[in-house]
Amino acid sequence: MTPVRSAPCLLTLVISCAVPAVASAQSWLEAYQAGEYAKAANLLYEIVSQPDYVFRGDPGALRLLAEMYRDGQGVPRDPIGACSLAQDAEMATLMAPPARPIENMQDVEAYQGGQKQARDFAAAVCGALSGPDALTASRWRAGCYGFGMPEKTIAVGAKSVRVSRSGVGLAGAAGRDMTDLLDCPLAIAVVRIRTIDVPENAAPSIAPRHFVEIFAWRRNSAPGGADDRFRLAWQMFEIQSKEVMPMLPETILAASSILQDLPPGFDARVTVQMIRSGHVLWRIEGAPPKRRWLMLPDSKGSR
Repeated sequence: MTPVRSAPCLLTLVISCAVPAVASAQSWLEAYQAGEYAKAANLLYEIVSQPDYVFRGDPGALRLLAEMYRDGQGVPRDPIGACSLAQDAEMATLMAPPARPIENMQDVEAYQGGQKQARDFAAAVCGALSGPDALTASRWRAGCYGFGMPEKTIAVGAKSVRVSRSGVGLAGAAGRDMTDLLDCPLAIAVVRIRTIDVPENAAPSIAPRHFVEIFAWRRNSAPGGADDRFRLAWQMFEIQSKEVMPMLPETILAASSILQDLPPGFDARVTVQMIRSGHVLWRIEGAPPKRRWLMLPDSKGSR
């Protein structure tokens, strides 16, 4: 199904007729209309990630961000994330009261028209997905969108690993659902592979260790101010012989806006090194520096 593009007047109808306008609507609309898509996206992230926003917020914000992720405007194209937002926009529209008392049939028709538009928009955006992707979109909603999360199988060492919004697991294995371990990510900055080589003085039984790294943005539940509304967490998943072992996430940055990549200079500040016993120590230089040992290597080998 070809996605249906909405006209600007229809978006205005949703904002002005379906629900009361919010104070921040003008800023994200102006940024979008000016072609400042990255700025509009960051303003929208702050809005749609608010707790329970779908039950009390402006459907127009959800809808516009859905359009941006559907079309790749200022953000990586993400059909699953777009569908999640479109479904939340439909929910917000259906639950919201009219912006003013309904006094005549024209008001009734306008209100009902906004609700039908929301249903049609969600159907158009989600109708382009496969059955499994549509199911994933319906599960990842209400601020936990995982924007930019790949849905693919990759080679990590000698293993095939499935990386998706459902977590990280060995391809084809029935493994455990790791959705909860991802801890409600709003957006994914980077997913990548890291192999830690064996030092020269290690015992013959020590093998390289293989990881999938996920850098995920989340809404900061208790921000101290405008500069730490979001936090970027680094989480490693070790690919072992028969399972994937998740490590505890580490917050590496608090920020006022979401970056589409890693913070500048991050990799230059990080050291991940194996010692002769097979243990791995990571360290992040900074103020203050952070470091931690990773768990023991897989006793059955993970080459």
